[in-house]
Amino acid sequence: MYMGCDKEELQSLFEDFLKDFRYFKDFIKASNRAAYENWKAGGFLVDNDVISMYNTIEQAFESALDNLQEEEEE
Repeated sequence: MYMGCDKEELQSLFEDFLKDFRYFKDFIKASNRAAYENWKAGGFLVDNDVISMYNTIEQAFESALDNLQEEEEE
């Protein structure tokens, strides 16, 4: 047991995480292909504690959101 979760609960949480991760990958890819490709080239970095010349998911997501807002304004 980890933090009150048994194996089945942890498995369910992980599956939900992967589903959400795929959703955001698709969103970033559709909204800002350049940010997606940079993030992909770096191995789809998730953790902001990693120092890299490649985007993290947070940077790629923010770029995709900015691009989405610009498209909506047009």
